[in-house]
Amino acid sequence: MTNAYEFTIIVRNAAALVIAQKLLESFGGKKIDEKAWGKRILTYPIKKETSAEYYTWNIQLDKAKLAMFNTKLNYEDAILRHLILLKE
Repeated sequence: MTNAYEFTIIVRNAAALVIAQKLLESFGGKKIDEKAWGKRILTYPIKKETSAEYYTWNIQLDKAKLAMFNTKLNYEDAILRHLILLKE
């Protein structure tokens, strides 16, 4: 069963979006919409970075594959933080 999610991602640079996109597609997901927040200065360093780019995607992904997608995102160095919320 495919659900709609809001996926917010904080990355070192825009090149990391390609990694996230390929990872999403490898799990059979699809990006519906993208909103770029731009580059922001971080309140505290994350992985020694003091600024990062913020993006929010609306995605569709199978509920059964969500946990593995989330786990794989944790292993990517270019992705500083991410949050996935179920849209209703």
